Amino acid sequence: MSRLEIEAASPGISLGDLRTYLGANARPAEEAEALLRSHGVPDVSATPDQLVPIDVCWRLLTDHAVRTGDEMHCVFGTRVRPGGTNLLIARMLLCPTIYDALCAYAEATAIFVNELQVTVSRRRDGVSLRWRSQDPANPVHQILFEGMAFAYYSIFCWMAGVTLPVLRVRAPSARRGTASTHLQLLGAPVVYAGDDLEIIFAPDAGAAPLADVEIGAWRDGAYKALSALALRSRADAPGGAFSDKVRSALLEAVDQESVARRWGISTKTLARRLEQEGCSFRRIRDEVRMQNSACLINAGLTVEQIGEMLGYEDSRSFRRAFRRWFGLSPSAYRAVQAA
Repeated sequence: MSRLEIEAASPGISLGDLRTYLGANARPAEEAEALLRSHGVPDVSATPDQLVPIDVCWRLLTDHAVRTGDEMHCVFGTRVRPGGTNLLIARMLLCPTIYDALCAYAEATAIFVNELQVTVSRRRDGVSLRWRSQDPANPVHQILFEGMAFAYYSIFCWMAGVTLPVLRVRAPSARRGTASTHLQLLGAPVVYAGDDLEIIFAPDAGAAPLADVEIGAWRDGAYKALSALALRSRADAPGGAFSDKVRSALLEAVDQESVARRWGISTKTLARRLEQEGCSFRRIRDEVRMQNSACLINAGLTVEQIGEMLGYEDSRSFRRAFRRWFGLSPSAYRAVQAA
């Protein structure tokens, strides 16, 4: 698999969009470049259309919010101090259903950031969640809408404990032709029209009850939901619903026994159900490891760190697997990415 094929299979944000976003309100370009390099993102010589994997973007933007002291990344005049998102999510967790949580999110956003309008409405064909700003033609705001769409969709999926069905997405017409592909995480057709961004959830998504989750776990839970969506978005992913469930579980567990034990079934039952979908645990495990290894290499981790994170007995085993997947050693792959 070539580097371009890896990028096509992995949702991400283009380097050009990241630089535009991080440079909001005339922040020094060198600060943005230093932050990008600290997360293993290529330097200024890289093409603007090159994709940065979505999990790297999540960590990078989280770091940026901490550094700037603004969870809205200095995009608006109003700042959301660190901890503001915690309060917002705590309020949403008091709701009985996802629809109520969506409404709570819209109401709280109006208090936190008056330059950003979030509306929720029931429609004949589903539930609408829409973002609009007072300066709708601002390209930074349009990039923000897309970032908020995938981030809060991951949060709502974590709250529900399931992947919420989306019928379609409408993005600003000015974003037509963008190199960024992270809206595909929502698993629905994207139409470019107007100035705002809208997600249309399936009617039963709004009625979904909130799972029994704790506010302190939201960052980790939303990140795992995001990673599961990134894996699910691959068009060539084998299997069916049960195979997708195993993929999600592998974000937390690395062996077949631990996955089976968590679900209260035997490893033979797990293997049989995967076989019924034309898949196998080993194939899914390899797929997850391959996807994650490319992201972790881009993030600048060492071979030893990555091998341990992915559940390999030693770095030599991980190096062999990496060469089998990409036709390059980890160090050669990193050099190609840097070039």
